[in-house]
Amino acid sequence: MDRIWLVLRVRVRIAANLTHSQSSALQGQVLHRRPGCFVASADSAPFKTRQSRRPHDHREVLLLRNRAQISARESELSLHRLRPDLRPVGRSTARQGTRGCVPVPEATPISEAEWLNLLDLPARNPKTSDLAQGLDNVTLEDCSTTAPDPIPLLPDLLAAVDTAFSNLPSLEASFRPSAPPTSTSQKNPRKRVPSWKTLRRLCDVAASRPALVDRLRERIEAILQRPGPTLLDSDGTWLIVLFENPVFTAKATPDPEVRHRLQARLIGLVSRLPNTLHHALVTYLSSPTYPRPAILEKVEFVCSFLSHRIALCVEADRPTAYVTDWQVQAAARVASLLFAANEKLRRIPLTAFYVTLIDSLGPAALFNDFETWEATRETFSLCQYPFLLSLGAKILLLTYDGEREMVERTNEAYRANLSSEEAESPLLVLNIRRDHLVADSLQQIAMNHRGLTKPLRIKWEDEEGIDAGGLRKEWFLLLCRKLFDPQFGMFLVDEESQYVWFNPAAVGMEDDFWLVGVTTGLALFNGANLDIPLPPVTYKLLAAASTSLKLSDLAELNPSLARGLDQLLQHPAEDVESTFCRTFVGQYEAWGEVVEVDLVENGSEVPVTGQNRQEYVDLMVEFLLVGSVSSQFASFAKGFAEVCAGNALSLFRAEELELVIRGSPEELDIEALRAVTIYDGFSPKEPAIDYFWSAVAGFSPTDQRRLLAFITASDRLPATGITSLELKLQCLGDDSDRYPQSHTCFNTLSLYRYSSLDKMERMLRRSFEDRSCARPRTAYGGGEDRNYSAFPALTPMTAAGPTTSPRSSSRLRRPNVWLGKAIPLILLVFVWKGWELVLFQIIPHVAARHPRLGPVYAVAMHVALALTLLSYFKVYLHSQAPPRETQPPAEVVAKRVIFACDESGAPLRCYRDRCGGAWQAVRTRHCRDCGTCRPLFDHHCAFMDNCIDAETHKAFFCFVAYAAVVLGLGFLPLAPPQWVALREVVRATWSSDVMVKKWWSRWYSWLGGPIWRYLGAILLGYRQHRQALETAHDSNVGTTPASAYVVDYLSVPRLSTLAITAATALILLIALSMVFVVLRNASRGLSTVQVERARAYHAQRKRAPLGLVPRYDARLRLWVPMDDTGGGTISLVEPDIALFDFGRRENLRRAFGDRWWKWCFPWVSAVHSDLDVNPKIRAELQERARKSA
Repeated sequence: MDRIWLVLRVRVRIAANLTHSQSSALQGQVLHRRPGCFVASADSAPFKTRQSRRPHDHREVLLLRNRAQISARESELSLHRLRPDLRPVGRSTARQGTRGCVPVPEATPISEAEWLNLLDLPARNPKTSDLAQGLDNVTLEDCSTTAPDPIPLLPDLLAAVDTAFSNLPSLEASFRPSAPPTSTSQKNPRKRVPSWKTLRRLCDVAASRPALVDRLRERIEAILQRPGPTLLDSDGTWLIVLFENPVFTAKATPDPEVRHRLQARLIGLVSRLPNTLHHALVTYLSSPTYPRPAILEKVEFVCSFLSHRIALCVEADRPTAYVTDWQVQAAARVASLLFAANEKLRRIPLTAFYVTLIDSLGPAALFNDFETWEATRETFSLCQYPFLLSLGAKILLLTYDGEREMVERTNEAYRANLSSEEAESPLLVLNIRRDHLVADSLQQIAMNHRGLTKPLRIKWEDEEGIDAGGLRKEWFLLLCRKLFDPQFGMFLVDEESQYVWFNPAAVGMEDDFWLVGVTTGLALFNGANLDIPLPPVTYKLLAAASTSLKLSDLAELNPSLARGLDQLLQHPAEDVESTFCRTFVGQYEAWGEVVEVDLVENGSEVPVTGQNRQEYVDLMVEFLLVGSVSSQFASFAKGFAEVCAGNALSLFRAEELELVIRGSPEELDIEALRAVTIYDGFSPKEPAIDYFWSAVAGFSPTDQRRLLAFITASDRLPATGITSLELKLQCLGDDSDRYPQSHTCFNTLSLYRYSSLDKMERMLRRSFEDRSCARPRTAYGGGEDRNYSAFPALTPMTAAGPTTSPRSSSRLRRPNVWLGKAIPLILLVFVWKGWELVLFQIIPHVAARHPRLGPVYAVAMHVALALTLLSYFKVYLHSQAPPRETQPPAEVVAKRVIFACDESGAPLRCYRDRCGGAWQAVRTRHCRDCGTCRPLFDHHCAFMDNCIDAETHKAFFCFVAYAAVVLGLGFLPLAPPQWVALREVVRATWSSDVMVKKWWSRWYSWLGGPIWRYLGAILLGYRQHRQALETAHDSNVGTTPASAYVVDYLSVPRLSTLAITAATALILLIALSMVFVVLRNASRGLSTVQVERARAYHAQRKRAPLGLVPRYDARLRLWVPMDDTGGGTISLVEPDIALFDFGRRENLRRAFGDRWWKWCFPWVSAVHSDLDVNPKIRAELQERARKSA
């Protein structure tokens, strides 16, 4: 068998061991070694080489075949060419010629089939490993004649990575389909680019092999650092492979410095590529087969890098430094490529491209960027890439542009007043008569069309009122309701989509359509939301975002017609003409008559066939959305441009423009709305406020929006979300039978302190349902009786029922969360200082006075302290994870036991925070500080940063009990000497000559009055008395024993020791009271929450008027079974009914244990079950249910 001899000479600049990634890997046996040279032999089995591309490693490889020496250098080395029967790792496709006098490196590609073979290859047996695995660990210090035992380091994949990622030509030729290029592949470059699935397979394999990830990172960094001549005639294969590589993600490269360096090099390289390669990348990413998560991953990668660079500018307090940052410019250009790829299929939302950290630059930087963008196109600005700006930033720029225009128009008015006898108002004031709403609005807007960008004010004729925003909202609402009313004839309503569209037959009403456009522009310009039901295609045409319309645009407006046209496209081609019998004619109805318009010349004579049906559909869509309403829409667009013609409007996409004009259609988050609400005359925690939010949460989504429209004159949220809505609840007085009032100009709802939840719910519902009482009031004036659902027939109804969307409780805004993080640290310091006091002062003090009691005292103190800490940490370290058991038990599902239920009788579930619909038992409560539900919830303890519930109640009791023991043991030795010292200080203060001289006879002792005089005397007396004792002690140091020294030192009057003693006494009293409260509640089968709610319930009953018994919000809605077959009824139970009271002894046994020693150990869990109810209470509830039935 032929043998191949290889001599490897290595010259290294610095003597060092070659690492795995630097050394050559061959299979065979090392036969001989001499300084600087390795000699190896191998059979004719396949083998490979891996070589370092680092410039400081110089290697010379000598190939000896049959004793013949062949010299090869790094870039030309190709061992697999020595024998025709050897399997090559990749096909060598050397490139000839030069590019700019720089030689093109030789390409050694690895095809897609070879990659798949490597990725599917199972782990090899070390005994049959190939040549590359044998010398993975060969180093310069290896003097043995045999190779070390091979280890499974995936040498095939590592060698393949070294080969394919050695340079750009190799990477360009790799990962391609194995089949030879056909005529189809030559015409379509997509046939020649790598498959996403193959690249994803490589990423998945690399994710579980750190060595492979390291090798990929090393090779890619070498390529990006020295890419060499770029492949201008490439189809983008190397670019696609680099973009799909996992080393640019945080998971594969956790080191942010390395990751950002790699990202910067890749983004910088991609941004400088020619348009042909950019087009290849966009074509690849926009393929219908390219998965949505993959394109989202690329967008997050580029936008996160851009956020990193913006954050550096913010942290350096240089908000405009991004203008000259080439990395920001490059990232923006690459993001534009991704945005262009997404525009073809719209697989990810526009919000995925928002770089919200741009908002942190501040308004001044954004305004400067906007002005720079307006002035010149040469300087870089973020406004050149508007898809990166968040909606909030765009609205800020739109407001700035509008305010700038308003200021300019106002200044022009003031300048005109100086040179003219007739004064011009700096405001746009419209005097409107209610019974001539449309005519007056059209006339006055036409008269002031040059001042439409002035601040708008509305004045109703014969009505008193100052427009603080409410009159303007009312005018917008009434005018749009009138203009968009189908009976007015300007718009038509589609019954299925509930959208309105321009009436093709409304000829001669161009002025009215112009008024609609002006009204829409004024609403946008003045920051008012208009819920006008125009389809999204309207905003596309306004924003000029689409040059051609699609069938999907028509489907949003007229779904039934779009389905018919789609059926035409899907029908068999040969039967289209005979089945549909259509010609190239468009139709619309005008006042009862059908008007036909030819779509092409002599369209009535051109039949629709299988060959021209696509053309027919395109022409029909264009006719219905543009051609038939060209004059109407042109007037509307002209009116809109009269107001909103600034450059800031061009930053908006169509969907963003719709969101700003109409508002956000997202569902109301009651908890988030409650967090941003302010109160006037109310306390946030009083019962009336709880009634209000409970009532609102119980409304259906439709009723919630109707209530929002009653308060704000719009049933939609602001475009930037619910946090931008400033809702205010104002108190009108105590309980009353009057209805609530709303002030839409201030988004204010005025309420009375209604006495019950049912009354609150009834009054709120009547306020927005009954037109006689739904009378929102504007500032300083009245309003009219109105129904704020401007388009009743067009409002989509949402099925009522409990919502399943999780509601956030804004944990970080609650002070308990932050206190819970800080208090344990403070307690730790307190315990440490207290232990030092006990160990170094109190224990020696006790031992000196009572030698026999000292050791016992020390042991007792440390045992109690250890149990206290153990109990504390058992509560503190208790998991705050969501509930493990999310489904109710079988007894609850079968409805054979009493359980908490909702209005329908189903088991109660929680969807807030992290609960995710977990089942709630009777005594389970949701803790907003922990963000999860807690069984047998007692209270949230900020001192332990955790909840006291079923699993921590026993440990909490042990903690307060042992804490009382520790404090008592510490207080007993401290109190007597401190009491004696205090008496001595007081006596010396009044009788000491020194005090008379230094304090009592001085004038400054009266500066603060009597309190200052006597308090200052005591403080100074402590100091004088301590100095006198220390002086006497120092004079007797040589004769006084050490024990007496300790006693004297502890007994010296010190204010710090007195304060510690007083604090110890106070905390001891608190601990004893807590022990009493815990024992009392446990003996009654109650929790702290139940006690407090029952107390508030009884207090409310006492304050209620005679004969009116209000029902407290904390009533439990329970399912009470009547038999064992699952039948039963829903019952409302007052909070003072003891469902789980089984008697004092049984309650304590369940809470703390059935033996005395179990009470002492915090790790012994309590026994509890919410399914086990007092039999007497169960019988009473069943009897109550029978009577009510």
